Amino acid sequence: MHKIVIAGGTGFLGINLATYLEKKGFRPVLLGRNKPNEHVKFEFVQWDAVNPGEWMYALSEAKAVVNLTGKSVDCIKTPDNCDLILRSRVEPTRAIGLALREVSHPPKVWVQMSTAHIYGDPPDAICTESSSTGYGLAPFVGNAWENALLEVLPQGMREVRLRTSFVMGKNGGALVKLKLLARL
Repeated sequence: MHKIVIAGGTGFLGINLATYLEKKGFRPVLLGRNKPNEHVKFEFVQWDAVNPGEWMYALSEAKAVVNLTGKSVDCIKTPDNCDLILRSRVEPTRAIGLALREVSHPPKVWVQMSTAHIYGDPPDAICTESSSTGYGLAPFVGNAWENALLEVLPQGMREVRLRTSFVMGKNGGALVKLKLLARL
């Protein structure tokens, strides 16, 4: 059974991905700062999301590493929260890259979360991967996040960037607040 390590795997997206991967015959291993609740039955490895440590050995012999780390952007954009949004993405990315250089059998692929908002919010443009990035917090964070990946990506490792927008699901993500707004 192939192991897939999911950094930030204890969040809404991580748990749903782990559930899907398990149904497909993979063994998900969740990296997180806090242990998930008792209903989550996946293998869990604790990390500080900043420094290489014992957690990095979970990466050895994994088929892939998926990095979903990051503070929710569903918050008031105070200077402190903006700093946390940035650091909670860049620092774990760097830590994963450093760890991948230390393990004996690193994964062949790194799937890295990013943001579709890297392009800003152009009113008329259809954005592609070759489009210029926008202006504002999200493009600034997106560029820093992707640059951190490129700085630490081990040579020869395949990288995939997931430029997603806000995430919705039946039981979580942005849908919870949208349902509340619709009811109000």
